[in-house]
Amino acid sequence: MSTGIVRAPLHTEVMENLASVNAGVSAPEETAAPGAREFHVTFFDPGCGRIQHEIFATLATAERFADSQCSSEDAWSTVDVVDGPAALNAA
Repeated sequence: MSTGIVRAPLHTEVMENLASVNAGVSAPEETAAPGAREFHVTFFDPGCGRIQHEIFATLATAERFADSQCSSEDAWSTVDVVDGPAALNAA
């Protein structure tokens, strides 16, 4: 009997990538230097038909926002870990 649930390999890959980025660090947003990492959420808003983008300082906040954007079957969101401006300037 089918449950109607479709597993998305892309979502699994993203979560595995986030896990590997955070491996060995209990709370990356608390231990990283301020501005060293940003968490970019890209999401599709079916209400206006546009892909939009938000930036967050912590992974937990970004994940909560990304989850809140998936309220319909047409909506989607991703969370990307990006080196922030402070990390780029220090390099």
